[in-house]
Amino acid sequence: MTIGAVNNAALLGIKRGFDKMNRDAATIASATSLSGSEGPAKEDVTRTLVSLQENNHYFQASARLFSAQNRMLGRLLNETA
Repeated sequence: MTIGAVNNAALLGIKRGFDKMNRDAATIASATSLSGSEGPAKEDVTRTLVSLQENNHYFQASARLFSAQNRMLGRLLNETA
């Protein structure tokens, strides 16, 4: 796998994780702002909270991949310079 491919995979993971966390946050916010039965069921909110945590882990893992790739590239450039 090339450095560019790793970089693209990390950035795509960050974007997907962020987008999914935003979606989950909007779902939770709409459930807490509605006091009637129109909002999602309690089980749906619980599932969304779990999904939010999973997407947070996905986002963090992608950010660590991006950081590791940048460190590796920096070392490579330092050693060849």
